[in-house]
Amino acid sequence: MKILHISVAAFGKAQGVELDFCAGVNVMQNANSFGKTTIANFIRAMLYGINYTRTKADKADDERVNDVDRFAPWGLTGKFGGSMTVEHNCEKWRIERFFGTTARQESLTVTNETTGREVPLTVSPGEFFLGLTDESYDRSTYYPQEFVQFTSNENIDGKLANLVDSADYDEVQDRLLVYRRQKRAGRGVGGTIAALDNEIFSLQRQLNDALKADEEMQRTAEQRTATEGQIRQLNARKCDVKQRLDDVKRQIVLATPTEEQQAAQKRVADAELNMAKYPSTLADDRKRATELLDKIKVTDRHPNVQKSAFKPKWWLVALAAVLIAGGAALCFAGQIPLLICGGIAVVCGAAILVVGLIAGRGKDVETLQSTEWDELVADYMRIVGRYVDVTGKDLDGAAELFRNYCIARDRDMEILKALKELTHAMPQADITRLTARENALETELESVGREIDQRTRQLGNLDGYAAAQSAKVADKAEIEDKILNARAAKADEEQKYDTAERVSQLLVAAKENLSGSYLPKLRARVTELVDYVTGGSYEVTLDRNFAVRLRENGQTNRMTSYSRGIREITLLCFRIALSELLYDGAVPLLIVDDAFVNFDDDNFARATRLLADLSAKCGTQVIYFTCHSRLGALEG
Repeated sequence: MKILHISVAAFGKAQGVELDFCAGVNVMQNANSFGKTTIANFIRAMLYGINYTRTKADKADDERVNDVDRFAPWGLTGKFGGSMTVEHNCEKWRIERFFGTTARQESLTVTNETTGREVPLTVSPGEFFLGLTDESYDRSTYYPQEFVQFTSNENIDGKLANLVDSADYDEVQDRLLVYRRQKRAGRGVGGTIAALDNEIFSLQRQLNDALKADEEMQRTAEQRTATEGQIRQLNARKCDVKQRLDDVKRQIVLATPTEEQQAAQKRVADAELNMAKYPSTLADDRKRATELLDKIKVTDRHPNVQKSAFKPKWWLVALAAVLIAGGAALCFAGQIPLLICGGIAVVCGAAILVVGLIAGRGKDVETLQSTEWDELVADYMRIVGRYVDVTGKDLDGAAELFRNYCIARDRDMEILKALKELTHAMPQADITRLTARENALETELESVGREIDQRTRQLGNLDGYAAAQSAKVADKAEIEDKILNARAAKADEEQKYDTAERVSQLLVAAKENLSGSYLPKLRARVTELVDYVTGGSYEVTLDRNFAVRLRENGQTNRMTSYSRGIREITLLCFRIALSELLYDGAVPLLIVDDAFVNFDDDNFARATRLLADLSAKCGTQVIYFTCHSRLGALEG
């Protein structure tokens, strides 16, 4: 893999930086604080991402930071990152990567620009293009200024880097065992991995609670919607019941008589009560009594005989005599007018006389035996006695009493009719029925009101419950980020544990066969490179415990016996030799961040010549960052 171009949108102090690289040696020579180390870290971030887990930046400082704190540009919000174009297997690839405050916000796109197709990766771009994990990259490809420090630290890469000059094999294995137990206890539950498992379990439980709270909020919202609909229906029903109640009350008001109407009703009631004293048989008995009385009046109390009677109308006879006499006198007066008048008077008198005589002519009269007449009177008295007291009364007296009784009844009937005519416009509604309806509607109205109050209280309870659940739901995104960070931290810890375990296993295997296979090759190549850089002053030895020693003037000493510059030269040669073994001599990339600051001029010149030769002979792309003016063999 070769880096062709990087485009830094925003990363640390670098913003809007565009850099092109060639396949050979690339030198970035700038003053301090320019951002050289930032560019080196940007290249690593494009290949392996950044670390979101917070760790202590300094043992003496309790503040915990992560790569977001280190590389997020100051004064800017949102994502940061950029892109890097590389050449791999004769094809051009583009890596575009942007970072956020959490791992969830990170985005990665890898595109084969030769084919124009986006390629999804199951491993990191560094593993895909270089075949190295991030730890291997840090141990073999990237040379920072501090890579040669011998101080112990918690990072497995630092421990591995220190193996080449540390104590013997047993000490290294003990340190690896302690390190692994820090990650995962050998017995029982303990270590950072178990702690992260507990944290993930706790966070997952919190997330489940938040998800349940979200479901509860949705269910509560549905219940609230249903309850609001019920309240609307109840309010509509309440309005309907109230309207019907108002209608009934108006009907009651209209049906309730006034005081005058009540007085008139009382008078009608009194009149009806007064009429109740007259039996219902009065009309028929009255008719029968009238017929009997008429029959009695035209019937005499004589034996049953037939005779002709003559009873002239004497007053007519007298009148006729006067007229005849007067008319005769006028006739004798001798005057024609008087004669005419006298004649008329005589004629009229004669006519009147004839009428009087005819009127007095007798006719046949039917008479009854006295016992039958008495029966008629007895029937009459019996009928009349039902209504009036006829004790000691004769026929005329009883008839008078009965007539007065009937007149009184007729008068009372007329009064009742008149009163009814006066009260015909009075309300005729059933007040009792309307009052019962009013009571039923008032009861229904109270019931609906209670139900509305109950639903309203239920709505308030739902709102309170939803507010309580909302607080849990609001933390869901934060909890998910914490879970992702914890899982990433756990994966990192497990990877470190596995790496330490693999290293321990490799050390065990290496102790047995390193001397017979890789160790001789590695020792020979390291010796060759050290001889080249130092001018042949030292001889390198590697024992079965993987410890590096230098032999000078016939005496073999540990690395700690030599100066920092010699140690750095030896370790540089060891890393180059190790990289050549890893890549079978074809080292693809070396990034050196001012790693030769402690070299003297001669060693610096030979070290830079070593890099230049490595680039020329093996095709290694070298990217060299420095703030110094001396470039040695890398100049030009």
